[in-house]
This record gives sequence, C-alpha cells and structure tokens, in this order.
Amino acid sequence: KVLCDAAQKNVNAGVFVNGLMHPRMEKGPLYFQKLCREAVTEHHDKEKAAGAKIHPARQQMSAADLQSEKDIEFCSGLACGEEQQEALAW
Repeated sequence: KVLCDAAQKNVNAGVFVNGLMHPRMEKGPLYFQKLCREAVTEHHDKEKAAGAKIHPARQQMSAADLQSEKDIEFCSGLACGEEQQEALAW
C-alpha cells in the first residue's frame, strides 16, 4: 500500500511519465521486465519448435488415457475453439 501511495504521489506531482524507464533510477523494474521478456520469448520459441501450443500448467495425460485425449480433440474442433475466435469476435 505504501508503494502504491508513493507511486500515486509521483503521478500527481508530474514526476511519472510514459516511455522508457530511467536506466539508473529504475533498475528493479527493468530487471523484472528483462526476466519476463526472456521467459515469454523462450516459451514462444519452444512452441514454435514443437509446432503446437504448450500449456505448462496443464496436466500431462498418460498413454492409457485416450478418452480424455479424444475429448480434448473434440472440444478443440468446436466452433468456440481457439482457431474460431476471429469468427466469434464481436
């Protein structure tokens, strides 16, 4: 809460501006931004290499669980699947 209050004071005082971060005064956010960029880029590269989306939080199914795999394939092919999202855009 204290950090948010201080940030709001800077916004109100006109100290905060949109754009590039200050390389000396904002090392923490810049480092975090760099880590996030690297993680997202690495994940994207893995998806490109695999030729499919990778969901790290999704449970991995065993080879014996074919019914669940069939259910996922069926649901993916429905009109509301990810491939059809443009057609459903309002």
